[in-house]
Amino acid sequence: MKYARHHATLSRPANARRKKISVFLVGAGILFLIYAGVRIGQSVGATRDIEKSEPESAVESININSASAGPSDIQFATQEVELVALLGYEASGLARRGIATDVFTNLVVAELPTYNVDSEFYEGWLVKPGVVEFFSTGEMYKREDGKFGLLWDANVADFSETVWDYSKVVITLEKRDGDPAPSPTHVLEGEFGD
Repeated sequence: MKYARHHATLSRPANARRKKISVFLVGAGILFLIYAGVRIGQSVGATRDIEKSEPESAVESININSASAGPSDIQFATQEVELVALLGYEASGLARRGIATDVFTNLVVAELPTYNVDSEFYEGWLVKPGVVEFFSTGEMYKREDGKFGLLWDANVADFSETVWDYSKVVITLEKRDGDPAPSPTHVLEGEFGD
């Protein structure tokens, strides 16, 4: 009988410890969700709300939500930026970014000049302003409506830093030469607000 009482007294503190750990983890999770909600809310509040805004320029003719833009379930947009043409190019575009279900998505739709498809292509980049940090979001593709599109997404957990820091969108005209470095030929640029 001594063993039974001794065994019962050992299991109670372990269960109490488990309950304390569970309560701590749930509390930490709630605090994280509140922090993330405030952080995203600040980002959304600092930029214009896409759902409520009216198109403001000639870029309004670019339908970023058309069926040829990508999957039809992309209704994530929390920020939008107009892309401005550089170097005298006749070009225009829009970029949207947001997070849905822990996936960061960057969507670009642009009207771009024709090019030699055998030797050139348009490539998207996300750049962290103020420092030389950037990464490619891939080669743009020709959409059914004649515009160019680019859809890039990644799991938020895969980034050691926040992907939101990469707020500048750049579209370059690249040579098909196998060089992974960005071309100095920037065709479109834009930067999301804080």
